Amino acid sequence: MNCASLGCPNLAGVAYTAANTDPMLTELAAGYVNHPRGATLANGRLKVSSIYAWWPEDFGGSWNGVIEHLKKYARPELARQLATEAPIDHDYDWGLNEP
Repeated sequence: MNCASLGCPNLAGVAYTAANTDPMLTELAAGYVNHPRGATLANGRLKVSSIYAWWPEDFGGSWNGVIEHLKKYARPELARQLATEAPIDHDYDWGLNEP
């Protein structure tokens, strides 16, 4: 399940099966991390989704764990940015994700 707010990760377009669950979760995690609502670095500050602050235990239990999670899925540009230590802010867009 997923909420209907703009700050949520994307919903999968197909049903999960035993064969596709791991690849789909990897693809969706990478899509979220590399989208500004997941993580972005601007003005020397890293802004991440509040999801990482609300459920840190799902991401290693600390901000360092969150950074490692982000690095795991980051495309090269974001990965380079994550190599610098930056203050971390978090935000969440509660706007409805409607057509």
